Formats: sequence, C-alpha cells, structure tokens
Amino acid sequence: MVSSEEDNFGNYLLKKGLVSTVELGVYKENKQEGADDPRSLFVNMGCLTAEEFRTENRNYLFENISECFSWPGGIFIFQPKTSFFPEPYCTATDMPLIIFKGFKNNLTPARTERFLGKKGALYPRKTRTFFDYQAQLSDIPVAYKTFDMLDGTKSCTDIISSIEIDDETALSMIMTMDVMKMVSYSPSAEKLVITPPFPIREKEITNAAQKGEGAASPADKYEDLGEELGLLSDELEGIETSPQAAGQQVQDAAAGELEEELKSTWERVKGNNYYEIFGLTRHSYSFNSLKSAYFELTKKFSPDKFFASSGEIMDIDQELLSKVTEAYELLSNVVSKENYDEYLESEEAVSMGSDAEDDKMKIQVQFTSGKVFLEEGQFESAEKAFTNLVNMVPDKPEYLSYLALAVYNNPANRVSKTAAPRAKELIMKSLKLGKLSMTYALKGTIVFDEGSLSLAEAEFNKALRINPNNKMATKKMKEISARREQEKKGVLRRMFK
Repeated sequence: MVSSEEDNFGNYLLKKGLVSTVELGVYKENKQEGADDPRSLFVNMGCLTAEEFRTENRNYLFENISECFSWPGGIFIFQPKTSFFPEPYCTATDMPLIIFKGFKNNLTPARTERFLGKKGALYPRKTRTFFDYQAQLSDIPVAYKTFDMLDGTKSCTDIISSIEIDDETALSMIMTMDVMKMVSYSPSAEKLVITPPFPIREKEITNAAQKGEGAASPADKYEDLGEELGLLSDELEGIETSPQAAGQQVQDAAAGELEEELKSTWERVKGNNYYEIFGLTRHSYSFNSLKSAYFELTKKFSPDKFFASSGEIMDIDQELLSKVTEAYELLSNVVSKENYDEYLESEEAVSMGSDAEDDKMKIQVQFTSGKVFLEEGQFESAEKAFTNLVNMVPDKPEYLSYLALAVYNNPANRVSKTAAPRAKELIMKSLKLGKLSMTYALKGTIVFDEGSLSLAEAEFNKALRINPNNKMATKKMKEISARREQEKKGVLRRMFK
C-alpha cells in the first residue's frame, strides 16, 4: 500500500469541509497542467489563510506517515527526493508579504525617487498573476484601497496620494506588486477590468479591520477574569489573619493618619486655583516660595508612603501629585504663568468652580501657552505644554498635530534621532481622528527633509486640497519646483559638457 501524492491533499481538505468541489476541481486542473506548487491555489482562492495552509499541509503529511503503521507488513524506507519537495510550500504563500516588509522597512528616499521617477506617471492595472497573490497581501491595512484603484485609470502617484493615512505603506504595496508581476502599466489612463482565472471567496478575503468578529473582546475577557477573582475573594473571606506585632500596629496607625491627611489635602486642593495649592496668591508669589511648597508636598505624599495602602488611597495620591506637578510646571514658566494670570483676571474666573470649567481653563491655558512657545521657537517648552494638553484631551487631532510639530522641531529630539519617528506616530494618530491641512503639511515637511520629493509633494497636495492657503505647504511646493528645475539644469549642463 502506497500513499499517493496525486491529489490527496485536495481530497483531504474537501473531507474536512475546507474547500468546495468547484475549488477542488480547479486545483486538480492546475495539477494536471503541471503548474508549480498548485497547493497554494487554496490560499489564492481564499479557502485558507497562509497560516491555516501551513497547518493543514503539516497535518496532511503527518496523517500519511502515521497511516503506514496500519500496514500488516513491509519494509520502511525513507528516501527524500528533490521531486518530493519541489519548492517549500510556505515560500509561495509567504513571499509577497516578505517582499512587502522588505520594501516597507527599507524604503529610502533614493529608492522612492528612483521608482516614482520611472513609474510614478504610469497607470497600473491588474494582471492574471495579481489573483495568485492578492490574498497573501490582504491583511495589510491599505490593501483593498490599493486593489480597488488598479483599473488603469489612476497613476501610481495618484494612488499614493489617494491613500490618506500612510503613503509609505501604499508605495511599498505598489512596489511589491511590481516585483511580483501583479500589475502591468500603461502610459495613459485606460480602464481595464480583468476577470479572475479561478473562483475567489470574496467574503473570506476581508480587510484586517473586519477580522476577529465574534471573538471575545478585551472587555469581555476582563469581565470573565473579574468574575473569577470575585469567586476567589469569596473563598478567602473566611481565612483568619495572624496577630500583628506591636511595632506593626504603630506603623499602621501612622500610615492611617497620613492617609487621612492625604484625603483632606486632596479635598482642599480640588477646588483651589494653582496658586492656592501652594498657599500662595498672585501677589505673594515668588519662585522660591513655589519651589519650597512644591517639594514639601511631593515629599510628604510620595507614592512610596502608600505602597501598602488600598487602591483607592493610591489613586487619590496619584491624582494629587498629578495636579501639584501640573500647577508647579505652569507657574514656574513665565509665558504660561502670564496666560494663567490673564485668565484669573477675566470674567470667567468669577464663575469658575465646577470641574468642567476648571478643565476648560486648563486646556485653554496649555493650548495658548504651547502656541506662544512655538512662535518664539521654544520647542522644548512647547512639547511639554502640548504633551500635557494631549494627556487631558487625547482624541483631538489638532492637539496631536501641534505636539508632533513641537516634537519634530525640538533640538533635543533631533540629537537623539527620535524626532521623526515620534512625530510620524503622532501624525498617524491625528489623521485617524481627522484630516487637517496642517497635519498633511507637517508630514510632507518630514518626508521632504528626508529627501523624498515625490512623497512630500503628494502630502502637500493633500494639505492644499483642504486649505489652499496653507503657507507651509505652498512654500514647500515652491521649494520642490525650484529643486527640480535646478536638477534639470544640472542634467543639461552635463549633457553639453
């Protein structure tokens, strides 16, 4: 008895209900035609993910080997042949993603300019090979947006500019499809729709954002964990504690007094303005007095004093120290202190008292201070102000963009080479919350500084579509035009030397 490799893998999947008879027929036809690695068709058709394919392929092999033990007799010989593994199956299924990650992680300005210089103005459209690999790339966030535009009516540059969140990912996707021969090009816009050569499960090949439906959410998991811990605490209620030593009782009494003082201090501080937290007024203020009061409070209510306290006490301590630090940083800076003084003098200060009004005041002061710092070139102070602002309001795209601007221009970040990565991360968060002209202009500036003129131009065009009067984008577009004109002149000089 010999286990045949002929088409048992397809039948194996059919028995498990993973493929249909139509899909099995396509597999058999390709196998008879001698196509390379026909098993990968089950991934191409959307029957299996790459990971599921590897698992089922391994299980199928194990089943065939274990079947040998049912033989009544015979000689066991294992002789690997080149034809037995003509190509590692994982290569065909993983190669597109490997190439994509290679481009994405090594997308230098020079490589970007070289590719867009050759093919940026050309119009890509799908080839037959596209359908062999689209499923393997479908989990990439911009995959379907890119796929939908491959009909020959948009140039490579148009496609990159249309992907609103991440140009680098879109460009890496196009470069991958170019290498894998998934697209062909036309010098002019001409719509072309190509039919897949085999059935594709459209519903199975879904965007990564749609995956995971029906799975337990993190909140559900925490809720289940909470129920288990609740049952455990019920069991522990009856356990008696050992008698405490006299010294320990004294320490507990002192800790209890400090906890009561913490509570009363927090109740007092909650309703105070920033000066009153430190026992000061605008007229009695001095930096030395502020500094002395600040260190006294932070030392007395240091977190290590409450490491054995309840969670409620630790939360109060954290809130108190957070407000004390926030007040100290604001009052120790000349610009933010002046803005705060102006606020206290305004009519709004008279009605101040509720938490909502207090929060509104703090947001206004931080925002105004941050913008002043940016205008004066005090980028480190601006970064601190906008960081506080984003901590208070984390989901406002404008604040995230201003923080990105401060981070990118802060000289300290430039030295440590963290400026561009941190700024890009903030820009991504901002664009997911809302599309602002200033955000695209800043993203274009970063890419421009990295030397990628084509990607920068795409970002500045997005900024100008939203706000045609964006000064930063307008200025940079002129610089790009001037640089390209200079490059053309340089080429002409070299030609006529």
